[in-house]
Amino acid sequence: VEIRVAESRIGAAFNLEQTSSRWRINGDVDAATVVAADFGIGSDGGIGGERIFSLEPLALDWLDVVEGRIDLTIDNFVSDHALITDLTTALVFNNRVLEIGPVVAKIGDGALNAAMEIDAAGETPGLKLNLEIATMALGSLPKLAEGGRVSGGATDLALSLVGNGNSVAAMMASANGLFSIDTNAATIHNDAAGVAGSDLVKMLFSLLNPMSAADTSTALECAVIRFPIA
Repeated sequence: VEIRVAESRIGAAFNLEQTSSRWRINGDVDAATVVAADFGIGSDGGIGGERIFSLEPLALDWLDVVEGRIDLTIDNFVSDHALITDLTTALVFNNRVLEIGPVVAKIGDGALNAAMEIDAAGETPGLKLNLEIATMALGSLPKLAEGGRVSGGATDLALSLVGNGNSVAAMMASANGLFSIDTNAATIHNDAAGVAGSDLVKMLFSLLNPMSAADTSTALECAVIRFPIA
């Protein structure tokens, strides 16, 4: 199967079998290019929009009847806010549990590693997420590179959390975990937060550049932010 949506090019091959009341699916998805805007991502409050966490109820009923594994490769995932390349991961469904990972990719000029589990076996879906980004310069992100809004800023970021809820927003509201970011020398202009995209990233830049209202830019030697999520 080949799917073409505007600039996006996705190829897929699946083997589908029915066993009693369940479907077993195994396959591969190989995408040369996925452009976020082709699928409405970031245009109305999705990834990269004003609200990063959706209030829409999660549609997980399909996990009742599906099991199997899909291996996913994306050469280039293009959005206004990040260029992700060489992404590989696997989606495994079994007993109303969806596991995604390990996710390995390059983001900007850094490295991304992540894993996620959604457990819908109980009354309320549960989420486990671990994400690490290593040595990514903030200035390598497209929106921040425009006009030199941010230069430098080699950054390590880590996020781990556990939550539950019937929407992504509810899961985040109930989550417990830890967020940390280490940023090296950077120059941050005072409009960086305004173009960063999501409410979460705007908050981050407010922390990194607290004098943005008074100064044109901030010369940052380094910054270390750690806070628990509870």
